[in-house]
Amino acid sequence: MARVDRYVVVEPQSCPSCQGNDWESRDCSISLLCGGSTGRASNRNCRVLRLLHHLPNPNAGRIPPEMLPQLKAFAPQSNLAVEAEAQLFHRNLNRAQTTPSLGDRPLVVLTAAKPVTVDQLPRGFTADYMQQQIAVWQELQAELATLSSSSRQIISEQSGHLMYFDQPSLIIDGIHHLSTSLETPVIPAGLTVRGS
Repeated sequence: MARVDRYVVVEPQSCPSCQGNDWESRDCSISLLCGGSTGRASNRNCRVLRLLHHLPNPNAGRIPPEMLPQLKAFAPQSNLAVEAEAQLFHRNLNRAQTTPSLGDRPLVVLTAAKPVTVDQLPRGFTADYMQQQIAVWQELQAELATLSSSSRQIISEQSGHLMYFDQPSLIIDGIHHLSTSLETPVIPAGLTVRGS
């Protein structure tokens, strides 16, 4: 059963199982990325989803065709993980609000700040509303960076929400930074470390 909230950004044509004239009879498990939820569609939902094919999906063409079988193979596990995360969203949000600090744990906050053009706005969104939403998002991202005394915020105006498509090197660099930070522990002044 598909759950759709707000707008769909992944069109059904991107699913290789739906291709061809007999798409209704194919076994299809399409990952739907929606404006407020993620769900999974079975083959009985493809007929309805075909009606939504006109919605833009700027990332569908960016996935190399040779990767589609792997993506389809991992889709069920990914969808289950996303659904589990969504169910715990409010509880995790409350926990985050009650955690005043991460101490000096290394933290990298990657913030996507690519400007959104008017033609990229989701249906029903106004430019003013989108600007307000972006301002709040930037504020929340900056707040995340204050959770650790050993944090770094990287703001990218070349990346949208899917940074792993736009600038995967930023993610790799962030992981390397964290890895290096963990390999070289910071020793507070006045302490001596002995042994290995």
